[in-house]
Amino acid sequence: MDSNVLIKERLKKNKIRIVFTLILLFAFVTIGYFSYTDYNNDMLEYKKYQSVLKKYNNYFDDGEASKNLTSKELKELKSNINSVNSKYSKSKKKMNKIINDYEKYEKFKNEIKSIYKNKVMSSSVTSQKIDSLESKYSSLSGNYKKEVEDIISSMKRQRRDLDNIDASILNIYADNTKTTFKDYLTKEEVNNIRTSLLNIKQTDVVQKYTQVLDSADAYIDSLANAQNVTNTNNLVSMNNSWKVINVSYISSNKSGIYNGSIPASLLMALQYKGYNTSNTLKDISDAIPKSVNPNQGFSYDIYGLDPTNVPHYISPYPLVKFAKSYSGNQNIINGTDKSLDVLNNEVVNGNPVIIYLTSGLSTPREWVEGAPNNMSAMLLTGYNAETGEELLTDPWMRDDGSYTWTISKASLENLYNAVGKRAVIVR
Repeated sequence: MDSNVLIKERLKKNKIRIVFTLILLFAFVTIGYFSYTDYNNDMLEYKKYQSVLKKYNNYFDDGEASKNLTSKELKELKSNINSVNSKYSKSKKKMNKIINDYEKYEKFKNEIKSIYKNKVMSSSVTSQKIDSLESKYSSLSGNYKKEVEDIISSMKRQRRDLDNIDASILNIYADNTKTTFKDYLTKEEVNNIRTSLLNIKQTDVVQKYTQVLDSADAYIDSLANAQNVTNTNNLVSMNNSWKVINVSYISSNKSGIYNGSIPASLLMALQYKGYNTSNTLKDISDAIPKSVNPNQGFSYDIYGLDPTNVPHYISPYPLVKFAKSYSGNQNIINGTDKSLDVLNNEVVNGNPVIIYLTSGLSTPREWVEGAPNNMSAMLLTGYNAETGEELLTDPWMRDDGSYTWTISKASLENLYNAVGKRAVIVR
């Protein structure tokens, strides 16, 4: 082969080797450059993450926010966390969750702050609002829940006290318009509400209802002579338009038979008619049939007050049956569903009437087992056809020694009807 050709071939091969070597060198340089750049970037991101983490730990020690943390600092911290590289997503997620829990807690606190100050809830806060707050409270994390759980409990308790005092105040009026007090309102009822008012923390409610109770006291004072007939001179003070049955009084509470209004009323009526004159209230209370069904006998405890959320009574039908057998008087009539006019006519004819009403003539409360749980019995012993007033002899003697009530016919009729128009006539 020609030497010139050989030389050309060698030169060509050398040229190829050089080009290939340069390409490899470029590749190595490029890879090294990018590796170095990635390393630097990773280091920068890591340093950035460490900086953010340090700042986060300064503000949130073991998940608890610093008391000095401002909204501006929190906003900046959230922005810094979100700018951290996604490779730290697990840590970012954890930090953001704790921050979100804190923000939820702060929002909850701010909402409460406007309606709960110095441990006193605003009187305008409704039960629905408290339910809404309780729902938000349940979504808080454990540590934050502990900080506000007492507040929620306190608000619920205060709302319950407010609802109870509202109901008590409503009960002293003749109707829901709150314009006229009921005409059988007593000082004892007003004083009980005043005592309950001591538990109310809301000064605006206390001031408002104190004025209402002052007005109620003034109203009672103005009607004192018309409302109460004392046990010592009630017959003397009655004018000729009254027809009064002068029974020998028997007190259930002074006899220690605290749910004995029905047997006490029956015994007063029987003795007035000349029956069972030697029997005591305990005698008749022991003898009266007992049953879990008031339509068969006396239900619950005739001697004690407990339980206080149910009516302790015997219905007219089994009472009439027992009374006839116990006394031998067969002229005892079930007066259930008879009008008040019919009952008044019995009184005018000298026949006392056991009438089912409520203790203290209060508004009938929750119905349980066929009767309001504050049901009681009294003896209808007087009627004034001219003035339309009724006289009731109450087996529960009051603290001042009085035991009779005078009440307008309209008021008694409303209460008698509301309790179920139940009565027993003793002829």
